[in-house]
Amino acid sequence: VLSTCSQASFDTRLAVLAETCEPINVVACLDDTEGCLAFSTEISFNATAGTTYIMCVGGFGPGYIGTGTLTLAEAEREFVRTVSWLTDLGAPVDTNYTLWRPVDDTWNGCLEEATAAGEQLASIHSAEENDVIANLFTAAAPGGHAIGLVQDRDASDYAEPAGGWTWTDGTPLTFTAWQDGEPNNTNDNEDVGQMVGGGLWNDSAGDSTGVTGYVVKEEGPPFSYTWTEEEGGNGHRYEAFALPVPMSIVVAQAYAESRGGYLVTITSVAEQVMLLQKVLPFMGVDSGIGIGLVQNTDSPDYSEPSGGWEWVTGEPVSFTFWNTGEPNDTPAGENYVEMYSSGRWNDVLTTSNCIAVIIEYETTTPPCPGDLNGDQVVNGADLTILLGAWGSKGGLADLDGNNFVNGADLTILLSGWGLCP
Repeated sequence: VLSTCSQASFDTRLAVLAETCEPINVVACLDDTEGCLAFSTEISFNATAGTTYIMCVGGFGPGYIGTGTLTLAEAEREFVRTVSWLTDLGAPVDTNYTLWRPVDDTWNGCLEEATAAGEQLASIHSAEENDVIANLFTAAAPGGHAIGLVQDRDASDYAEPAGGWTWTDGTPLTFTAWQDGEPNNTNDNEDVGQMVGGGLWNDSAGDSTGVTGYVVKEEGPPFSYTWTEEEGGNGHRYEAFALPVPMSIVVAQAYAESRGGYLVTITSVAEQVMLLQKVLPFMGVDSGIGIGLVQNTDSPDYSEPSGGWEWVTGEPVSFTFWNTGEPNDTPAGENYVEMYSSGRWNDVLTTSNCIAVIIEYETTTPPCPGDLNGDQVVNGADLTILLGAWGSKGGLADLDGNNFVNGADLTILLSGWGLCP
């Protein structure tokens, strides 16, 4: 990736050429990149070891000059979204599924990226789990998406096209969702699996290009952030995750309460900024994020569209961050509120779907922080997860939130040994 994105004070253009400056050797070029300030630019290209590349930076035209920084870095995979399928939503154990857009758009490349990050391509063991992943893939571009399905040619049951299939995480194949006519081993080397439209599977070659995403899965609770008093916060914990299937905002409100919290209430600029910086970037959802603001049509100050708004906790509405033109009660009956990824608010209907929720808890830690695999008991399985992450930075096993897995986290886990309360 070659970039001046939001790093230059003028309208920049970039180009990359291979070996010589002849126009025929242009590898990539671009003027403006969406999301980059001052019409600055970012381009990516595939580099081949041993090739000399000439990188050019210029202005849009005469007089377009200024200062800035030109950066060159190895491309990184792009986070799309994490969905949490939890036991109270029908999962066998709390599990998080994260969708990435790969740098290398082959199945083999996706496996290498996941492995390098210490992750496993997702295995699928039920129709319900298949639906969760299929819904997650709706957040990505159409096309084939890598899952951890592979054909082991050394397996005792190997036969073409349907024998020897297993999962890269070592679990057996107990459920399938093959597309009609698949697997078919059309090219004699179709030994890996992709998910295509409708959650159906297709066998393909590991080095075939065009893979638009891949999903990894990890057992454990969803993402949460504690806004500590030391940083000016309220000491509350904020649990944020995309839902495995959408639910109406009314149902989402009841669901948050069933988990011991409530849809987030935002009562200050500082709290809104905290959500923007610490929570929303980890969700990967553009809209449909449920928050706890409702319009009480029985309130003495009720009027459309701006009167009668109340937080579900009864806290006063002392701060608002409505999107331009909102609330507008269009169509009539928009008495609930969703949040956009920008942090802005929009009034919505009772029947509107929540894609994701932010649940606020007045307790600072989950009721059972050592339950790393979400099975409602802290035992040897959780200890194994923690020891496997020993010395790593952050992650699921970082129970004290100091960005390092060590003895302090072990102490927290052991102190909660046994059944969760």
